[in-house]
Amino acid sequence: MIAGRMRVALLSALAVISTAASPSAHASTLYYNNFNSGKADGFSYSSITTSPSGEKFFGPLYNGRSTTLTLSGLEKNSQIYLTFDIYALMSVDGNGPAGYNSPSNPDSFTVSSGSSILWRHALANKGWPDTQDYPVPGSPPESGAVASNTLGYYADSIYNVSVSAMTNSQGSVSFTFTGQTNQALTDEFFGFDNVTVTNTRPVPEPIALGTVGAGFLGMGIVCRRKKQRSR
Repeated sequence: MIAGRMRVALLSALAVISTAASPSAHASTLYYNNFNSGKADGFSYSSITTSPSGEKFFGPLYNGRSTTLTLSGLEKNSQIYLTFDIYALMSVDGNGPAGYNSPSNPDSFTVSSGSSILWRHALANKGWPDTQDYPVPGSPPESGAVASNTLGYYADSIYNVSVSAMTNSQGSVSFTFTGQTNQALTDEFFGFDNVTVTNTRPVPEPIALGTVGAGFLGMGIVCRRKKQRSR
């Protein structure tokens, strides 16, 4: 009987762990594109680049060039979540003080929805003397990057970004991606990849972790009772 209770408690705890480990157990993916097909469905135009390492991504974005992803047929007036990877490529110089840039004229990447700016930061690559304002002003080059020098360029870094926006009363939403640089395309540009839009925040629910703890606490109680009865 006790062994059966222990088995139930263990299975319950493991089920909760599995749910907590999943980025969003009940998420519905509304859009996904890693551009490996060479297509950019839903975007205002298609521009797919292949890195020297063979990775396909959307780009180049440079000198203020932008593209817009528009989704429709969604739930009206609802919150949705966008995650994607920014590729900062070659000599992006951040926001100064050295090099070609200044705090008022940075190499930066922006994602917006309508008139709302959801994410805007200046980024700089390793080997260049400038700073960047991500994750905080005055950060060294490549701060917060999830990878660097993996795409085959003489300098490159990857940042994972997650933002949210609201659909309108018609069930539509748009995201505009803009890359601002101050030198020629042959010297520096931005790109992005792995675009995912879901209707659920892509992080574990904190309450699930508490439930895991409760599950293991219950297992401990059962084990302690078994030990006391055996004395």
